[in-house]
Amino acid sequence: MRFGIVVGVALMCCGTPSFAGVIVGPSSVAGSEIYNWSNGSVGTGVQFTLLQSFTPDDLITITASGVVDFRAGGGADENAAGISLEPAFVGTSNQVTDVASGRSLEAGALAIWNNSLGAFNLFPVDASTGLGSSSPPTNLSVTRRIGDVFSTSGFSGLSAGEEFRLLNVDVNSGNSGSFTVSLSFQSVPEPSSLSIFAAMLTFCATRRKRSARR
Repeated sequence: MRFGIVVGVALMCCGTPSFAGVIVGPSSVAGSEIYNWSNGSVGTGVQFTLLQSFTPDDLITITASGVVDFRAGGGADENAAGISLEPAFVGTSNQVTDVASGRSLEAGALAIWNNSLGAFNLFPVDASTGLGSSSPPTNLSVTRRIGDVFSTSGFSGLSAGEEFRLLNVDVNSGNSGSFTVSLSFQSVPEPSSLSIFAAMLTFCATRRKRSARR
C-alpha cells in the first residue's frame, strides 16, 4: 500500500497572508495501478486523506511527469492527460480515447478517485496538454477549479477526512512506466476575508512606519 505525502498549510503573518492548503506528493503512480472503467474495480494507487475542506471554487494545481505504456507488448505510450505519444497517432483524431462510464473519461489518463464521487481525469484534454501537437509534452502542469475537476452534478466540495486515490484509467493492468505526481489544493479566500487581510496589512504597515520613526 502506497500513501502520498500530505502536508497541511495554514499561515497568516503581517505583510504576506498565506491561505490554507494541502500538498500531496511528489508520488509515483505505477502504470499497473488502474481504475478499471469497465467494471469499476480500483487499484491501490497512491492514497491520501484531505486535512481540510474545499469548495468547488477553490483551486488545485496538478503536476505530472513521465510516460506510461498502456499495452503489454508496447506501442501505446501516453502522457498523464491520456494523449498518445505514438507517431502514428499524434496530431490525429486517434490521439485520445474516450471511454463510456456515465461521463467522459480519457483512457490512459491519470485520474483521482473517491469512493463516493467516482473517478475523474486530473488534466484537461486540450492544446495545453498536447492535443493536436506533433510532439506532446510529458511534463504537465495546470491549475484548475476543484469544481472543474470533479465535474459531476450536485458537487458541493470536498470534506476534511475524505480519502482519495491517484490511478490510471484503463481496463488492463499489464502496463509499464509511471507518472510522478504532485497535487496542491489551495483555498480561495472569500471577499470578506480579503477585506480583513487588507485591513491587517494596513495595520502592519502603519505599525512598521511608527517603529521606524522611533
